[in-house]
Amino acid sequence: MQAIRHLSAVELNTLLRQGASVVVSASQHNTAALATMARQLCGASVLHITDCSHLSSPDMNTIARQATEPASVLFSG
Repeated sequence: MQAIRHLSAVELNTLLRQGASVVVSASQHNTAALATMARQLCGASVLHITDCSHLSSPDMNTIARQATEPASVLFSG
């Protein structure tokens, strides 16, 4: 796995549509942006969202519901 920093939203969404699994920080993105990322997941890819302490349970549910199986969203921190 290679760490890539400072991707634009377009670049990140392109990677997600190509089946990449990515780790993003919730402190760097709003709920709408995270939901859009989850919607772009393809195949069995995973969107791992870190630094989630400020996200409410309804926000996390909204984000997670955007992923289509077998893709998934993982929350931590």
